[in-house]
Amino acid sequence: MQFLQKNIIHKIIIIIPSIIILTHCQKEVVSKREYPRLRTLEVSNISSSGAVFNGEIISKGESKIIDYGFIWEKDESPSIDISERKSLGSDPQIGKFSSYISATLIKNEKYYVKSYLITDQHLVYGNEITFVSLGSKGPLILYFTPKEGFVEDTLIIFGENFSVKLEQNIVKFNSVEAQVVNRTDSSLNVIIPPDLNDKSSKISVSIFGNVTYAPDSFTLYTPILTNFYPDYGKLDDTITIIGSHFHMKDEYNIARFGNENAFTVSSKPNEIKVLVPANLFEPVKISICISGQTSSPSSEFFTFKPPEIVCFSPSIASYNDTVTIIGNNFTSVIDNIQIFFNNIVANIISADANSINAIVPPNLLNTESIISVHIAGRNLTFLDFFTLLPPNILSLSPDSGFINQTIVVNGENFNPINYNNNFYFEEVKGEVTYSNISTLNVIIPDGLFTSRDILVKIKVGEQETIYTNGFHISNSWLKKSTNMPNFPSRIDGCAITNKGFIFPHDGGSNFYVYDKYENKWYTENFWVSQTRNKSVAFAIGELIYYGLGHASDFREYNPQIKSWTRKADFPGTNVSPAAFAIANKGYVGCGGGSDFWEYDVENDKWSRIADLDAGYAPIGISLDNHGFVAFGDHTKLWEYLPNSNIWIEKAPCPFTEYILWSGDGFAVAFQGEAFIFTTTNGPQYEMYKYSPDIDSWTKYIIPLATWEAYRCGGFAFDDYAIIRDYHQPFVWDFQPEH
Repeated sequence: MQFLQKNIIHKIIIIIPSIIILTHCQKEVVSKREYPRLRTLEVSNISSSGAVFNGEIISKGESKIIDYGFIWEKDESPSIDISERKSLGSDPQIGKFSSYISATLIKNEKYYVKSYLITDQHLVYGNEITFVSLGSKGPLILYFTPKEGFVEDTLIIFGENFSVKLEQNIVKFNSVEAQVVNRTDSSLNVIIPPDLNDKSSKISVSIFGNVTYAPDSFTLYTPILTNFYPDYGKLDDTITIIGSHFHMKDEYNIARFGNENAFTVSSKPNEIKVLVPANLFEPVKISICISGQTSSPSSEFFTFKPPEIVCFSPSIASYNDTVTIIGNNFTSVIDNIQIFFNNIVANIISADANSINAIVPPNLLNTESIISVHIAGRNLTFLDFFTLLPPNILSLSPDSGFINQTIVVNGENFNPINYNNNFYFEEVKGEVTYSNISTLNVIIPDGLFTSRDILVKIKVGEQETIYTNGFHISNSWLKKSTNMPNFPSRIDGCAITNKGFIFPHDGGSNFYVYDKYENKWYTENFWVSQTRNKSVAFAIGELIYYGLGHASDFREYNPQIKSWTRKADFPGTNVSPAAFAIANKGYVGCGGGSDFWEYDVENDKWSRIADLDAGYAPIGISLDNHGFVAFGDHTKLWEYLPNSNIWIEKAPCPFTEYILWSGDGFAVAFQGEAFIFTTTNGPQYEMYKYSPDIDSWTKYIIPLATWEAYRCGGFAFDDYAIIRDYHQPFVWDFQPEH
């Protein structure tokens, strides 16, 4: 009717009788209309069974009338496209017409009614009137077809008083609602509900609660099984079932092998093909169930061929390797098989009747595991063990690096999951950021190490492999483990060829010795428990000299025999003195005054040398058979020349932004340079390097989280220094060339 909608003419004709009094004789000329005219009359005979709709055709116009009748709606302005409608046919006569409406009217509802008329060119509405309904009868079912069928088949209900609106025709098979897909004035097309399982159903049609039932019942087909072949098979073999009343859709045809449902692969009215299900342990009969209707069981039994395992290969492999399981009566449907290594599920990549190929699972962490096959409701287990190859490190790239740097580990039998690879630098675990079977990317961790040259190892599950070529940590500052206790006091430090010494000022009886070759710390004893403050220590040859610290006593320590010997007392002032050694003599001075003294080891004698006004608590430095005194409460540096008995002022430290308070600092010297650590009234995380060959200074920022120079100290060998930070339970290995 769309072609008519463009020409809709709403026409309300009101005829009022009138008396025309002509005073002059005059002829009236009326123009001719091409479209018909009609009006809607008041509704009559309103009852609980329905109502009579009335209308009148005033003019038929010049076009042929193809339909006329009434439309109604609970809302204003009913439309022929969406409202209830009663068609009265075609080619009506001029005059009044009526229709008894016995359905789709709800009690006590107000309705808007229009008459309508359709020609081949126009759709004409009459005027709109209203009335209040007292109710109506329900629809009428005369018959339906077919009487038997399957779910999802189309069924046609013939009758009267159906609603124009599909959704208002509620059709049910017993209590299961069906979908209405089409209608005419006398029929409804419905889809038999997919979830209908009743053998016999009463069909009903309801409109606004008015229900009517069909005189006959609808019956679902019951499938008939005639025979099947073959009568034996293994899991997922195809079995053909012959019979009748099978559904055309696979999902409705359920073949049961005993109590086990089979998967249907194809369906015809007289033949279905299914796959042999799992969990069959004895001969069974087959039946077919469609929408709750079950056939009689087959007369013959079906015999299941159980799966068997024979062997697997290889018996030793790595992650991502393929293990082949050999046997009989397997299936090619991978989803119906599970392979376990112990309790870890493996990924299956292919299968057929006699073999299954599975990947060694990445979460397998046991060295030895039992392989089992779960198939057809059975758990088949091998007696022999599968062995996982151990991880192996072939090379590191680079073979040295810095903390937090990423290195590449090349090798074999790594785990493809990052967190399953435990990679250690000594006993400190690195973070694995990438992994496959032959490569790891590992971040060098921040931790405590025993040395810069360390062993690394890889542990995967129960298996561990050590890389004996080792790895070198290149950081200038490296944490090293120690058995020294924490003591919040100042310390003195010095070193001989292969041993370093830490002397605490804490009043205890112990000092600590580091053996460079053994890379171990030892605890040794003072001659007596003591408390010192700003004492001095220096080495001459393989002997240690220690003393002062607000006292005048002076002693020699022999590391070979672990023996202390008292020497001549220091004759000078001894408040925070500086000390250094040149050749076989020691030098101590500026301990609260300007006097400086030379100690003669051979004669156990102190001799005063040239004075030096170096300020309070300067730092003494022994460097390659030269002696220096630095800072005090200024930035100056002096070198002592013993042959001339003079002090030579060297280049001062140019970094004078802050006052250098060297009384709380210390120095280590090696590789031809001195490194001075000092507390300032500014940043404490600075270090000053003096290079005597060019008489020049360089400032460095100490890259440490905590640092207080006045309670730190250390000693130096030829190639590196050991520095103790009292905040931490470890020492720092310092190598400036890195």
